[in-house]
Amino acid sequence: MPLHGTLLNKRITIYLFLLTLIGSAHAAVAGGDMRSCTFLPPSSWKRLTFDGSGTSAKITTRIQLTSTAEMPGDLITTGEGKALDGVEMAENTTLLTVETTVHYLLFFNATYTEHILFNTANARVYRRIRQRHGTDPWVKAYYWTRQGVQRRKIMPASPDEKKQAPVKWTRQSQSLFPYPDERECLVISDSTMLCYLLSVLEYRKLPSVLCVFGKARFHRLIIDEQASFPIKTAFKMHSSSGDDRVEAQLTPLVFSVSALPAVSPAIKPEPFSLLGLEKDICIYIDPSRRLPIRVSGVNPKLGNLILNLSDAELK
Repeated sequence: MPLHGTLLNKRITIYLFLLTLIGSAHAAVAGGDMRSCTFLPPSSWKRLTFDGSGTSAKITTRIQLTSTAEMPGDLITTGEGKALDGVEMAENTTLLTVETTVHYLLFFNATYTEHILFNTANARVYRRIRQRHGTDPWVKAYYWTRQGVQRRKIMPASPDEKKQAPVKWTRQSQSLFPYPDERECLVISDSTMLCYLLSVLEYRKLPSVLCVFGKARFHRLIIDEQASFPIKTAFKMHSSSGDDRVEAQLTPLVFSVSALPAVSPAIKPEPFSLLGLEKDICIYIDPSRRLPIRVSGVNPKLGNLILNLSDAELK
């Protein structure tokens, strides 16, 4: 079989597997416990690429907004436009895809892909799929249900299974994480959504009690606007009027992000993470273009890390 045919078959297999994974969610994704913002204006961008270097690796992170009609593999709906789990999605449902590649200087490359299905009108998150590629692969699917966040994890059970497509992996587990009290979390979103929310909302309009769900825990966020100083920025910008190279010194809006556990202290906490950063996290926003131009913090393996915007595609 030609190489391009083999690759196409592999892609189709992966997409069919993700379809099965999404379709296996049993709980509905509508109801009063689906906490969200009240209204969001549209974003100015549809694709952002960040580059950075740590102590032992280079990192490239691409964040992209994709309409459901353009999404490869038709992960959300059947051919008739109905949701796979029987729940109709809102007309303004959008996919936020994050792909991060870590280029280790001495060892190997690791790639992580994350798909976040959310409502652009109110930031309601419906589903999230995370996939790690490479020597230690796994797929995790999360569903925001009435009762809490349901997680399904699938991994290869043996070295032989690792060579096969994920649809044939047999090591699986499923968990349900009940929502915290509403006094702790009025809105429960995904950490990567912060870059989106800060680019479309003024700081004072952010939800007063904003939480995100990590790997297996809820986190109550603390977002503070910081004193800002001029910084140099340089990136390629693509728009309907053409391509441009932006090189400027500007004073960004700077927001620090930290988190507290939104569950009982008796439950073992997990570190809060945003794009792989766990401490001293700051998001920098270009105030005129409403673009995230930098994300900085500490990665537990790579040390201090600054992700600078290198490429932006506007709507």
